Amino acid sequence: MHLGRLALGAAPLRHYPLLSGANKALRSRQLKTHSSLKALPRWPNRRVSSATVAPEEAGSGLIDAVRKNGPFVVFGGLFGGVIVMLYRSSAASSAFDKERDKILETCVLDSSEQIDLMVENKAFSTSIYDDITRSLSVAFPSGRTSYSDFVTHVQGYLEAPIKHGHLLDRVALSRPSEDEDVRFLMVLLSLALRETDCLEDRARSLFQAMLERYRPESPVGSTEAESLSAEQVSELVGFLHATQQVPVEKRVAKTSTKYPTQTYKAASPVDLVSEARTEVGLPQSGNVYEDDTVEILFSKSVCAWGACYPRGPG
Repeated sequence: MHLGRLALGAAPLRHYPLLSGANKALRSRQLKTHSSLKALPRWPNRRVSSATVAPEEAGSGLIDAVRKNGPFVVFGGLFGGVIVMLYRSSAASSAFDKERDKILETCVLDSSEQIDLMVENKAFSTSIYDDITRSLSVAFPSGRTSYSDFVTHVQGYLEAPIKHGHLLDRVALSRPSEDEDVRFLMVLLSLALRETDCLEDRARSLFQAMLERYRPESPVGSTEAESLSAEQVSELVGFLHATQQVPVEKRVAKTSTKYPTQTYKAASPVDLVSEARTEVGLPQSGNVYEDDTVEILFSKSVCAWGACYPRGPG
């Protein structure tokens, strides 16, 4: 009986005290492990959508990210801004140079030749120039003449032929018309005025040469004849442009296109005179008198003969 019972069923644990104690210890460890697992946070078994994150948590995360990466963000922004600024500056400078070079291609005199004209003709003063101006209304009543006839007339007032006169010939012959406005020819002749005469005297002589009273249809001696209209001032600046008595840099103007980069165009005399009138405090409309004309010619906008540039003591 005892053998059959042992064969048919497992022996009670009390017959194996060592095995019974081992099972109790194992069970105790399992219970402790289960209890500790229950205390752990229950993580989801799928990725949580960002839409389910509370706004406060998302905002705090962004703030933390900015705080952590703030210096890098600021540095990157500054570096990018500097790169963009340098690019725009370089592109604008290239556009300015391109427009200036286009104007230089049309010039028939260089600066050294203009200096030669002023330095070599020491006998050609503004007083002689003014005498020629006063003779224009009689010599050329229509206000127009050919360059050859003008030269013949001028030679009667000179003590000696103009040195380097072929330079004046070059400018005149580059013009499409043979019949010229005598005022343009007088502005061309001013290229040869001696350098010892001050620029203000030269500007005042040009003002007198531009006055309409030297044309027969103008009222002689009237108050209005002692001033130039806005159109006449623009014509004077245009003549200075054509005879290269305005620095090339002043003949380039900004356009309204500033982005992505600043673009440039050839400045018109009307635009320059308008800027100059604003610069010297003159209204945009109305006639301009002699002193105002001198200020316009010497302004930074027009800068005739480079008068707006600083000069050395010599």
